Amino acid sequence: MNPAPKAFALLSINKFNPYMCDGVSTSMFEILHFLKSKGHKVSILNFLTNEPYKKLIFETSLNNKNSINIVKKKNICKATFKGIEILHAMLPDRQNEIHKNPQKSLKIIYEETKKQKIDFALTLEENILTLTAASLLGIPSTHFFHSLFFVKPFPQDPVSRRLLQRGTVFSTSKFIQTKVTELLNLNSVIWHPIIDFNRYRTSTDKKTKRGIGFYSGETKGNKIINKIIEKMPHLQFHVVGRYYKNHFRKNSPNLTYYGDITDIKRFYQSIKILLVPSINDEAFARVILEAAASGIPTIANNIGGIPEALGDSGILVNTKDLNINKNSDLEKIVDNYIIQINNLINNSNKYCFHSKKALDRVKKYTNQQQLRQNHIYDKYLIKQWNQPVPVPDVHTQSGESPESQP
Repeated sequence: MNPAPKAFALLSINKFNPYMCDGVSTSMFEILHFLKSKGHKVSILNFLTNEPYKKLIFETSLNNKNSINIVKKKNICKATFKGIEILHAMLPDRQNEIHKNPQKSLKIIYEETKKQKIDFALTLEENILTLTAASLLGIPSTHFFHSLFFVKPFPQDPVSRRLLQRGTVFSTSKFIQTKVTELLNLNSVIWHPIIDFNRYRTSTDKKTKRGIGFYSGETKGNKIINKIIEKMPHLQFHVVGRYYKNHFRKNSPNLTYYGDITDIKRFYQSIKILLVPSINDEAFARVILEAAASGIPTIANNIGGIPEALGDSGILVNTKDLNINKNSDLEKIVDNYIIQINNLINNSNKYCFHSKKALDRVKKYTNQQQLRQNHIYDKYLIKQWNQPVPVPDVHTQSGESPESQP
């Protein structure tokens, strides 16, 4: 048996945000912390495409209060962020250009990855170039899917599937596991997100929790929330996330808009109910459990993997056969939410029942989480290290490896 791998690294293209304000970044960061607790060296190689917001992420790495040991050289920035070494590297092309001519970006990814002393790579989502670089370098890897949005665009050619088959494929929920099988014809293992509940847990003092919370996004239900805010002016709403588009309603007197927020406890400290009116199939909706850590019940659409995250701790709204782009259907969904919000706010016994259910859900999830992550570590990560899968014959579009390019 080989010794356990010494160094794990997350290889990412645009999938790690140092603001830690999205589920993918947070989930992968928690996995790295778990591996670090097992005695491994862990790091992140985060490659950023050439858009303004990605450049902002690159620059804020230099100013983040949680970053130390910062070194910047041209398009490379290294820093230690909350105990984990991160390398940010700018790629020459924008995201929508990168797959038209991947050679330039693949060469950078290949060379920067080669410089690092990596024993085992973690790749994710539709990032085929990081998966290719790990394969060409002979680095064992395992792949993560967190969203149907990223499963759908993953290349479905035989070579790409063989790259995934080099190691275990992990899905963040049963729902995503099913979609990976349907769309990619691959088996995967469910690894629900590791959640550090202390990062989200706040006081359960009801006097400070008066508002209604929402994590924004076009597919998260912005249209639904806007209507609810308009129809319930007597309630205070708290919205986080940079993807909130509500025109004049950002100035509504009953709305507190945070944008991207690093101190997420501020948000959970202010709300007593969380709304998750997603209009597309969510993979898991970890925000439900984040809120539940403080006894905050959730009202959510019955869609995708949301019921899997919610368990029996909240209220599901049925949106089957309803089209949000049809005004009459949108009004039906909004009215259903308003009914459920009023039921919780106006019935203290019902609210306390669901609040306790939320706390119980977190307790159960925490117990399962410890067992699950140790089982996965032993059965899949360490086992794969000791029984590596042969490297497939993978070349770039030119038929040559990046190392052979001028």
